[in-house]
Amino acid sequence: MKKDFLFIVLESEIKVFINSNLSEKERTLSYDNIEFKEIPIGHFNGFYDWLRDFTGRIIGVRYFPFEDSNFLLNELVELNYSKIDKDSVDIYFVDEEHRLINEDISDDQKFGENRIFKSATGKYFLTFDITEMKEEFFEN
Repeated sequence: MKKDFLFIVLESEIKVFINSNLSEKERTLSYDNIEFKEIPIGHFNGFYDWLRDFTGRIIGVRYFPFEDSNFLLNELVELNYSKIDKDSVDIYFVDEEHRLINEDISDDQKFGENRIFKSATGKYFLTFDITEMKEEFFEN
């Protein structure tokens, strides 16, 4: 069964898009003529919350990686759209002036179906399952 995923390409400028064509069996993805291979740590490598502003709009994701995937914190530390905390990272889809988080509605506690891919050039690609909430992304 195909699901809807939010794809996040971790580059100097964040790239975010929705894809409905990723199957569980796919281990390689291509983006911008670059091949990304899945890092074999499974589809349950951390918890995540969707970050919402005070209008309810999704402005990012807070990712709590497990031990086998916390290497991503080091990869994100210098990117201007991320904020590293002790055991999590906030990845923002909006510019800095729009990053006011309403913590009361940003506690989804989602898990599973998040995958990490890496290219031969060292770029990372994250996926998060949004099948149950795709409309919320399209509204924003």
